[in-house]
Formats: sequence, structure tokens, C-alpha cells
Amino acid sequence: MADGGNTAECAAVVSIEGGGCFVQGPDDASLLQAALRCGVGMPYECSSGGCGSCRIQVLSGKVESLWPEAPGLSPRDRRKGLLLACQTRAVGDLAIKVNTDAGCLPKVPPQVIIVRLVDVRDLTRDIREFRFAGPGPANFLPGQYAILHDRDGLRRCYSMSNLPNGEGHWEFQIKRVPGGR
Repeated sequence: MADGGNTAECAAVVSIEGGGCFVQGPDDASLLQAALRCGVGMPYECSSGGCGSCRIQVLSGKVESLWPEAPGLSPRDRRKGLLLACQTRAVGDLAIKVNTDAGCLPKVPPQVIIVRLVDVRDLTRDIREFRFAGPGPANFLPGQYAILHDRDGLRRCYSMSNLPNGEGHWEFQIKRVPGGR
């Protein structure tokens, strides 16, 4: 089912068995991110250690697996052809089976924003603070995180180290890891 095709330039319509659909846009990192951004309550437990809650079954269409070895699937899940929505992207239009629940919608839905690096300062010998400015308010809740990515496509998840604010300031304290990028 996995296909290594590049979906960066197009949008895909994802239909849900039993009704409903959402669009995976070119900036969405995964089906889960697209569903939540579009107001579809797809279950997930990424931020509380419950990996595997976003299991889906692909009914038709092709997908790209972002992390085929993700630990959230049991051998039984894999035999049944289940995938993790957080580690899957549509390659064209897609039909999936998933149980949705409005209670799974985040209080602050994911969004893609372009930010500008405004300051970098060393806090310790191996920790730097990176400050960014965005075009609108920086809305987030404790425990939420941002997926930062560079022009080369490298993506990393970091928790914000500042408070939500109307000025659009985003701050991250990042530790240098030997051999890390």
C-alpha cells in the first residue's frame, strides 16, 4: 500500500467510510494533521504516550508511509493492514475507515504558518534559544508542540518555551545533540 510518490504539490480528498471527508493540503505533514485542521475529530494520543490511537484502514487509494516502523502498530495491526494516520500521507484521493469523535478535536487546531527567525542566543554550552515571529497571534496550550521544518524538508517537533501571546512570538529552547542535525 505504501508508495514513495511526492505529494508536496497537490491536495487530496480523503473520504471517511460512513460519511464525511477532509482535504489533505500540500502543507499537511500527515492525514492526522489534515483531519484535525479540517475539523474532523480523529482520535490520537501523541502528546500523552498513547501511540497507536490514530489507526486507520485504507479502503481505496494509495498512501505514502512516513515511518513504516512506527512502534504504535502491533504485529496484528500490521497483518490487518492498519496504518497510523500521524505517519501516513495520501498520494491522490483516498478512502479510509476510522472512528471519528468530535471530542477528539483539539482546542487549538493545527495550522501551518510561516515564521521568521528573529533571534538566537546561547543559554548554556549546549542549549540555544530560537525566537521566531509569526504573522498573527501565537495560540497554543501547555503540552502542544510545533513541527518545525527547514527548506531541506527536515522536520523536528519542539515544545514552545514561552507563553501564548498576541504578538506572534514563538520561542524554543533546543539542546544540541552530538551527531544530530
